[in-house]
Amino acid sequence: MALTSGTRLGPYEIVASVGAGGMGEVYRARDTRLDRTVALKVLPSAFSSDSDRLQRFQYEARILSTLNHSNVLAIHDVGDQNGIRYLVSEFLEGETLRDKMAAGPLSRRRVLEYALEIARGLAAAHDKGIIHRDLKPDNIFITRDDRVKILDFGLAKRAFESGPNETITVTTPAPTAPGTVLGTVGYMSPEQVRGQPLDHRSDVFSFGAILYEMVSGKRAFHGDSGVETVNAILKEDVPELTASSTNVAPGIERIIRRCLEKQPERRFQSASDLAFALEALSGGSTGSQVVSAALQAPSARKNWLAWILAGIVALALIAAGLYFFSLQHASQANFTQITFRSSYIRTARFTPGRYVVYGATINGEPMQIFSTHMDTLETQPLNIKADLLDISSTSDMALSLDRTFETTWVPIGRLARAPMGGGATRELVDNVNDADWTPDGSQLAISHQVNGKFRLEFPPGKVLFETSGYISDVRFSPKGDQIAFLEHPMFGDDRGYVDVVDLQGNRKVLAGEYSSEQGLAWTPKGDELWYTATTIAEAPVMRAVDLHGRRRVVFAAPMRLHLQDIAKDGKVLLSTELLRWQIGVADVKTGHQLDTTAFQWPMLDAISRDGSLMLINSFDTGSNTNYRLYVQRTDGSTPVLIGEGAGTAFSFDGKWVTAITPTKTNQIQIIPTGVGETQTLHVASGSHYLGASFFPDGKRLLVVIIVDGQQPQAAIQEIATGALHAISSDKRFVPNSVGILKPGVSPDGKFCILTDASGRYWLQPLDGSNGREITGLKPEEEVTEWRSGSGHVFVSRFVRSDVEVYDVDLSNGQRKLWTRFSPADKTALVSHSTVFITPDGGRYGYLAQRIYSTLFLANELR
Repeated sequence: MALTSGTRLGPYEIVASVGAGGMGEVYRARDTRLDRTVALKVLPSAFSSDSDRLQRFQYEARILSTLNHSNVLAIHDVGDQNGIRYLVSEFLEGETLRDKMAAGPLSRRRVLEYALEIARGLAAAHDKGIIHRDLKPDNIFITRDDRVKILDFGLAKRAFESGPNETITVTTPAPTAPGTVLGTVGYMSPEQVRGQPLDHRSDVFSFGAILYEMVSGKRAFHGDSGVETVNAILKEDVPELTASSTNVAPGIERIIRRCLEKQPERRFQSASDLAFALEALSGGSTGSQVVSAALQAPSARKNWLAWILAGIVALALIAAGLYFFSLQHASQANFTQITFRSSYIRTARFTPGRYVVYGATINGEPMQIFSTHMDTLETQPLNIKADLLDISSTSDMALSLDRTFETTWVPIGRLARAPMGGGATRELVDNVNDADWTPDGSQLAISHQVNGKFRLEFPPGKVLFETSGYISDVRFSPKGDQIAFLEHPMFGDDRGYVDVVDLQGNRKVLAGEYSSEQGLAWTPKGDELWYTATTIAEAPVMRAVDLHGRRRVVFAAPMRLHLQDIAKDGKVLLSTELLRWQIGVADVKTGHQLDTTAFQWPMLDAISRDGSLMLINSFDTGSNTNYRLYVQRTDGSTPVLIGEGAGTAFSFDGKWVTAITPTKTNQIQIIPTGVGETQTLHVASGSHYLGASFFPDGKRLLVVIIVDGQQPQAAIQEIATGALHAISSDKRFVPNSVGILKPGVSPDGKFCILTDASGRYWLQPLDGSNGREITGLKPEEEVTEWRSGSGHVFVSRFVRSDVEVYDVDLSNGQRKLWTRFSPADKTALVSHSTVFITPDGGRYGYLAQRIYSTLFLANELR
């Protein structure tokens, strides 16, 4: 029944009819209490007769009414008068995004502005556990003053979906009954058209389809029938934009494609991260990306000039950084460069006085401590061979002694303390990655590696948080009541989250997941955490997040940033970093080394037994978080893409490799290097793979898995059936903490090598019989490869910037030096993160990792 002008529903007086739709009649009305114009929707009578659905609708409306965000339609009230149920919301004047696009192409600026506002509205809703499920241009409204409003946020479909199987609520999503499809064809996610359970990533997919249409003027998925459209959503990629549209901002297509990934885990994992990626594009980072690409281009050259060019590139980076800082941000902040030597700086801190203290490695030498006066920029070594972790308010240093880089981002050492003015060094705890003093300088919180896991402990020994990945950048709040840290779910991978935990162990995730994050500090008031992190398809960014999870961008630059510290007066200490990863292959007899580097950030995963192929990951691609996987011949020829995932091993014949997908670690792929079909093996949900290697017969894998957060364990997995078999009941024997199975299965298929919690090596028969300890090995050494047969192994160890490889007899522990090598360029050398040698000892490969760091002081950053 239509309502006439002047009719009252509660305090709302009908002014005029606006229209009608599936939700019922919509009216313009006046709120007589507040004298404001509102939109009033009268709900269908069929709805009112269902008490359960009505109760749920009222509850959800109350939840949605808490969504106080400028980009979401505000819900004011729900009511009931004489059997008439109604919903009251803000009154909007303007047109839908569908009408806006029909009127003509959107400018690049408008596309980015609208997209950013939609993403922010989605983020606000998702933070409250609300998903839309019917996001489309018709449900996005553009007001007359060009503001974006998301309409019908979960109400329409949930309120009026009929049928006995529908049990989904806005706030607590439940699985949709099989065959139940909610949403609009053309904008639904693959999991939505399949009738599978949905989460916020479904909205991210729908957003990608809308963004594609905003840019191109064409539907992302469109067929002659609904069936054809659904098939396109499930199986087809959208056509490329950059070749056909002049309206595509650099980077926008990468964002669209990541939103439209068929698998949810490959999309942006939150609308907040999506908003940040869009903000980086709309905020002027495009030029920065171009500059960065130009500066980094020489890193892929493979001739004798590369080493000279490395120094030139580093200088050019610094000069470009200074120019960028002074030109682009003079009105916001000023920057002072305070270090000038080519070195790698892991950690730097302000002292209570006018100094900056930091640990640095120069020309491949061990880390040592330096101090620089902020006024004169004079630098002095403190004659301490250690790396810095933190400086207390009483000028005590927390140090890392004999720090080794188990992987590039996870250096482990012995925690010690020493007064900055000179005095005895006191050792405290082994296997510490990071530490931070309490505000009064009396105690330390630590990131402690125990039995292959990392623990946040405060005081040392009391566990506040534990992960099978690792923890970095531990920082006390100014009040000392909370500890912030960066949580990295995968060991050795710097992707992750910003977390905070109180002293009782109550943890909260504030931000993430980021594709890379390093550097964290509290602001002096303790109201925000600043950190440096990147998401796919954007330039490096310094960010801020408050304790409610509200995030913003503080500062963007054309190079990699690493936030080091924030002083009490607001000064910021940060470093710029130029990363150069170099893959080298050499012949043992001649000593000739060949630089085979083909990417900016490669990872060497394995070398085939005949020494002809390398398995390589590339982290360069801006639209993928699962790592591109390549095989490359050791003669330096062009790498060949074979799939995705973190590579682990070659088969004995070199025809297959294994790889773990970072976003789905309970799966491992067996990928052909040539002809063949990829096969996927699984472990149960809640468990995940750490490593894998082949048996000589190619029918089984030796795998390292973590089951339900317990200790890593080795098992045999049948490739044909996926069946798992334990190889030892002795829980002392566990794979090493990284999960790398070196040297894998012995050539006769009878043995593998495991370590215990003390780092001792054991020769473990694969038939399950008792293992025995291997003598002649040192704790800092790594078993690298079986030598020819099964009675000897090659063992490698790092000696400063050099690598030593020994031949060890397993029967008696006798050893002899096989070869010693180092890269020609040791400037800013961080580590050799991996070393591989062929079973005949004739060829070896290594990955040398260099990070050129430059420290800056920044004032007036807000």
